[in-house]
Amino acid sequence: VRLRELTLYTLLWLTCKFSDEHWPALEALWTTLALGGKHSDDGRLGVNIVCIVDFLLAVGVHKRNPLIVPLAKRIVVCLGNASPHATVRALVGELSSLNAGRL
Repeated sequence: VRLRELTLYTLLWLTCKFSDEHWPALEALWTTLALGGKHSDDGRLGVNIVCIVDFLLAVGVHKRNPLIVPLAKRIVVCLGNASPHATVRALVGELSSLNAGRL
């Protein structure tokens, strides 16, 4: 878990610092990390997308920095381009867990 967090924090920092000049390279990194060559239980690619979405939401809540929002949005769009179904499932899963927590 620690290595995963370190990798995601590093990639988020690189994206924050260099996204304007090097977005195609950073997009390729996020896509590669999201797909990771692993398959989910139903055989689809994108199992890392859930971890990335969880991470982005946790960082957004923890840091409470409004600059994170457009950056996270850009990353989630990138994830959606890489694996639309997995990204929608991850986002709906997060919304479902929020709704369950309010009941």
